[in-house]
Amino acid sequence: MLTIYSRRQCSLCQQAKQLLNNNNVPYRELIIEEDISRDDVIAKFPGKKMLPIIENDGILIDGYQQLVSFVNQTK
Repeated sequence: MLTIYSRRQCSLCQQAKQLLNNNNVPYRELIIEEDISRDDVIAKFPGKKMLPIIENDGILIDGYQQLVSFVNQTK
């Protein structure tokens, strides 16, 4: 299952979730500083500076275009 690490006011996070919702792809969302601490996210994904951070069963999906490719492959 996909996991999205996001923030409430993140427009790219909203776009990623909308893409998944439009294509009926299930995911869980972890909101940074609500569901998971910022420090835990930094420790889990060292070097990642942009949101959203998306992983599929522990494998990082890096960037919106890669998410689009992933969604297209799951159809």
